[in-house]
This record gives sequence, C-alpha cells and structure tokens, in this order.
Amino acid sequence: MEFRNSKLMHTFYPQRPSGAEHGVLFDVNIRHGYNHLILVRSPMSHVQSMFEECRNVPWGIKTFHDREKKGLPTIPHRSTFERDFDEWITYYTHPLEKPFLGCYNPWNYQSRHLTCSRESCHDIDNNLMDTDPSEAINTLENLDFVGLTDFFHESKCLLIGRFGKGMSEDSSAEAYYSSTCRCPLNINQYSDKHVNKHNRTMTIPDSLKVKIDRLVEVDTYMYRVALRMFFMDIKRHEQTVGRRILCDSSLEKKLEHLAYLGNVKEIYYMVEPNHLLKGK
Repeated sequence: MEFRNSKLMHTFYPQRPSGAEHGVLFDVNIRHGYNHLILVRSPMSHVQSMFEECRNVPWGIKTFHDREKKGLPTIPHRSTFERDFDEWITYYTHPLEKPFLGCYNPWNYQSRHLTCSRESCHDIDNNLMDTDPSEAINTLENLDFVGLTDFFHESKCLLIGRFGKGMSEDSSAEAYYSSTCRCPLNINQYSDKHVNKHNRTMTIPDSLKVKIDRLVEVDTYMYRVALRMFFMDIKRHEQTVGRRILCDSSLEKKLEHLAYLGNVKEIYYMVEPNHLLKGK
C-alpha cells in the first residue's frame, strides 16, 4: 500500500513518489493544519544513496551531461563508483565558497533541511553551514510523526497503527497491519523499493569514513536522537497492542549496518517507552 493513495489520508502531499525538496520549516509554515510526517535515515547510508542518485540514475546522468554541455562544474563520474564517491566527499569536506555541482550537497543534508525555512535548501552558506543540532532536534520533536528509513516496514506499521480502529477505512492498510506488523517477521512480506534500489554494497575505507563523519557530524547526532525517539514510540505502541512489531530479527539485521551508532538491539531494550519527549 502507498499512503498517497490511501483512504486513511484524504489529502496527502506530495502526490509524486519524490516530492519537492524544500526545507521542513518552509513546509510547516505554508501548510497550516496539516499533520507533518518525516522519515530520516542513517547518515552514512544517506550520503551513499545521494551520490548513487546523482551519478547513476537517469535524472542524475541527464543533470551532469547537461551541466557539462554548459561548461558548469558537475559531480565526478568518469572513474569507478568508489573513486568518484571519494572525490565527491573530499570536495564537500570544506563546502564554503565552492561551486554547486548541480546535485545534492551532502553537508549535514538532513539537519539542514530540518532547520531551513527557505523553499530550496540545496545551496549552502554560512548560516546553513553552522546548523544547530538542538534546532534540528526541536523540529523533529514537534513533527507529528518521525519514522526511520532504516526500519521502513516498522515505521509503516507504527503510522498505520496510530489510526487505531480508523484503519478499517482502508482495507489494504488494515490487511497490511494485521498480517505483517507482528513477530516473527516474514522478511519476504514487504520491501522498500527506494532503499533496495540504492542499497549498494560498498566497503568504505577508514580514511573516507573520517571525511564522511565530518560531513554528517550534526546529522549523526540528530539521528541518534531520532533512533531513540522511534524506539520509544514503537515500544509504547507495542505495549498498547500487546505484541512486538519491531522484531529482534530486524534489529539483528541492522547491527552491522548501524554499528557506528552503537548496538541498536541493546539501545532498543534500554529505551524506556514511558519516557515522554518534548512535543510527544
């Protein structure tokens, strides 16, 4: 099921799979009375996914070819993916006063968009360079729903579950929730096409990890908070419905992927579901 076509949400924006990429605060300010939902992603994965789209998908390929014809700087794309990725990361390690390359600027991309009130936040200046992590977290805490791309299925379950008896308005949502939002999880019952499409297996050398860590320092801080917020929310929901939704198998599958953030299985079990965060 897709929420933009669901009877659970009578007015859903954006209607396209990839919506306008403006600042979250801009969206909040122009759409009063809406419930605002967001998915955030592990910064290490997010950076790789952005470059994958810039370099390998038709939109990205067209963009860098068009820019080359106009004599404009563009993303590295003439070597191996790994070398081009390293060059792109190195370029943006010190992003100020450098020409925009026509695609994503990875410098704390998620936190910049959480704190940006402009329509477009792709470019970067001194104000966006110094993103305040507390402002990014404050935005998260005041949104109506925060899910995680890294736990896409469980985020979907949590969102559907919030409708309670109202989920009966959409038979596909109700069927999805009742059949798949439980443990043990049949991993073949669902998929996230976006994550799978951009799920490149790549061993990142330590020297490059250091550069990426610098690029996403604020995003990583924000994501650690978002991870705990999500675990609190889902554990509260699990208590309400009397069953697990986030299974140990899902947590174990992410242990290596999210190891740079700590042991996510241990974090899940340490989180107290009754500890209420601001805005919740």
